[in-house]
Amino acid sequence: MKQKIILIYIFIVFSLLFSDENIDWVELHSKYDTIGKFSEDIAVVQHYSWYGFIDESGKEIIPLKYREARSFSNGLALVKSWNNDKWGFIDKNNNVVVPFKYDYAGDFVDEVAPVELNDRWGFINKSSEIIIPIKYENFLPQFSDGLAAIMLNGKWGYIDKRGKTVIPLIYDNASDFFDGTAIVTIGEDFSSRSGIINKSGKEIIPLKYREVHHFSNGVARVKSSSNGKWGFIDKSNNIIVPFKYDYAGNFADEGLAIIVIGGTHQVDGYYGGKWGYIDKSGKEVVPPIYDLAYSFSEGLAAVIVGTPYTSEEQCGFIDKTGRLVIPLIYQFVDSKGFQNGYVFIYFNGQNGKIDRLGNFTPNDK
Repeated sequence: MKQKIILIYIFIVFSLLFSDENIDWVELHSKYDTIGKFSEDIAVVQHYSWYGFIDESGKEIIPLKYREARSFSNGLALVKSWNNDKWGFIDKNNNVVVPFKYDYAGDFVDEVAPVELNDRWGFINKSSEIIIPIKYENFLPQFSDGLAAIMLNGKWGYIDKRGKTVIPLIYDNASDFFDGTAIVTIGEDFSSRSGIINKSGKEIIPLKYREVHHFSNGVARVKSSSNGKWGFIDKSNNIIVPFKYDYAGNFADEGLAIIVIGGTHQVDGYYGGKWGYIDKSGKEVVPPIYDLAYSFSEGLAAVIVGTPYTSEEQCGFIDKTGRLVIPLIYQFVDSKGFQNGYVFIYFNGQNGKIDRLGNFTPNDK
């Protein structure tokens, strides 16, 4: 009970500081157990096992009558009925637009939404018409570049918004399209081979790599099926950075990519090894000498020596030439890096932030 009171107090203070509306948050939190984020000027509210919606003035515009509810998106909200335990869609006037008959559904994007019935998926429009038959075993949540990845009989392919198969269902895995290309895989586990296709299904990068990522700033990071190391290729499949790294990140807008020698990949990230940065020519602009490194933000990147995420770590910041511009005297840096000239960090037993000159301001100041 004490924990709940503290959380409510924090939420009230935050809301009073940042809300543009004169809402009585104390009254609202005495009435509802949870209040969701506002989306399209409306928020989901919950009391016990009942869900409804309020507007930005705090007025309850849709009564708490649903078993579950999702935020409004494109004018509609996905809600679950208590009567039959099925999902449907309502509009902002609480009119039922899509009847409660589906086991689950996704949000409407570009006028279509995925729906599930009896462990099969298809797509409907806002008139509740089934535009793509509910027959697929799996799918990726939405259409991208006009195509959706779907699975039938254990194989992936792509359909358009009319339900026509554009790329045959022959793959063991597939990604969304991004900038006209998608990553596809044949085989499983260590025998799998991945490459990149275009919207006509043509292989523009052959299915020969252990792992492939989307192109970023003209290059893609790929993992060799021969030695298990990471390198980079261009859109013509030319190797621009040799396969010699145990891990590599994408080339960010600031023109450098993180590389790692040694270490291990785990479920929640990459750990260990020595970290540095390369440019698109493959030159090690910052040699792999750090125990952890983060992406550049506002021209600076956090680097760490000592065991990361422990009291032994020492964090500082380098510029894009590798010069240490903020000394290695801090700990527990915000992984997002500098935002609007500041980064949150821990120093001398206090949480706070520093500016680009390393000047520290505690949170209580």
